[in-house]
Amino acid sequence: MIIEYIRWFDYLLFPIYAIVIYFISKVIIRKSLTQELERFFNIFFLIKMLAAFTYVHVYIYYYGYGDTLRFFRFGQLYKDLLFNIQNLSFVNWLFMPNETFKNLISFQIDYAYGYDESSLFVNKISGCLSFISFNSFLVNTLIFSITSAIGLWYMFIGLYKLYPKLKIEMAVAILFVPSVVFWGSGLMKDTICIGALGFMTYNICKIFFLKNERNYSSIIFNSIMFIFCSYIISNVKIYQLLAYLPGVFIWIFYSFRDQIKNSFIRKSTTPFILILLAFMVVVGLQVFSDNLNKYALDNVVETALNLQYNLSMTDAGSAYDLGTIDPSLLGLVKKFPLAVNVSLFRPYLWEIKNPFMLLAAIESFLILIFTLLAIKNVGLFKLPNKILGSGILIFCFSFSIIFGFATGISSQNFGSLMRYKIPIMPMYLIFIFITYFNNTGKSFFENLLKNKRK
Repeated sequence: MIIEYIRWFDYLLFPIYAIVIYFISKVIIRKSLTQELERFFNIFFLIKMLAAFTYVHVYIYYYGYGDTLRFFRFGQLYKDLLFNIQNLSFVNWLFMPNETFKNLISFQIDYAYGYDESSLFVNKISGCLSFISFNSFLVNTLIFSITSAIGLWYMFIGLYKLYPKLKIEMAVAILFVPSVVFWGSGLMKDTICIGALGFMTYNICKIFFLKNERNYSSIIFNSIMFIFCSYIISNVKIYQLLAYLPGVFIWIFYSFRDQIKNSFIRKSTTPFILILLAFMVVVGLQVFSDNLNKYALDNVVETALNLQYNLSMTDAGSAYDLGTIDPSLLGLVKKFPLAVNVSLFRPYLWEIKNPFMLLAAIESFLILIFTLLAIKNVGLFKLPNKILGSGILIFCFSFSIIFGFATGISSQNFGSLMRYKIPIMPMYLIFIFITYFNNTGKSFFENLLKNKRK
């Protein structure tokens, strides 16, 4: 089966679908739009639309291969099964097991990628979208990109309402980080997950923190959406859910803890809940080890060692080295700061090997500068108390370092890392900006500009 990834009429379909999707998106988010925020959304929509268009062309004409092309190709194979198999009902087709799909298409394609459960989930979505996109890779990618954008938009709205003085900071962190915009705009697992995480964060804000907007129907709706998005992530990248949920539970716990009037009881509960956080992470990794693949607790070191060996046997231009990995608990502890560092602050400017690494290095450098400014303002030794005193800071920080460690130690290639780490960027920047605000009562960028003028 020959797949045409780009056809001449795709360039006619793309602007038509972009206009239609724009107005549908405006209807979906209309309640969150003020005149000022509408300008934010219009810019964000335009950037995500251009990112989706660019993403497709980069993978077709620059890389020439990639997961996104395979997801579209397998999606086409999945779609065609509905018409090529007699007596196959729509329901049976939609919920087709992985083994059945694998057996049905194995004679058509000699490449095994796409047979695992999480890939089949993406293949199914791509195949379903092909019915309404006229089998257009460009349009499928656009729909993925904008759906993800709506999830991030709602995340922005929820946190902006909690911190109205940090409008610019929240917009920068959630909507306009270049790597998140680009790598979160393809027909990929990462796009699905970061959009779902955005929706889930908004759902938590609506259920527990935006009390003025809370009512029975809102709680029910947002609870259902939270469960639905959790289900999606569990089918695509369950390790992201396991890195996300413990911090969310801490954030919710703090909202109830802060209502305790007795200061001794209020403070004494914190160590127990932090121990529970660590326990939940370890148990979660063990319980779901069969679904975690290379991120399972037993497999993460093996994956890192295998990658380290494979990269040492090739001239891998974008590889990074964390040094010899000791497959023990102490060995993991020693590599923890290095793995988190590579996820947050690398590639460094002197590690640039290609145009994409240049953009990633500039972004990482700016994040490092923001981090140092926040630490300078708060104080290095006061920072732990600031984090432990705020539920949302624990949530953002724990997700950043847990997920940062897993991706940093198991990727060992900047090309893969740039894509895998996109969920970390919004969370970590939110952590930086709220930490700064909690300490000064001022907007990060506003205060930065004032100091620059002086």
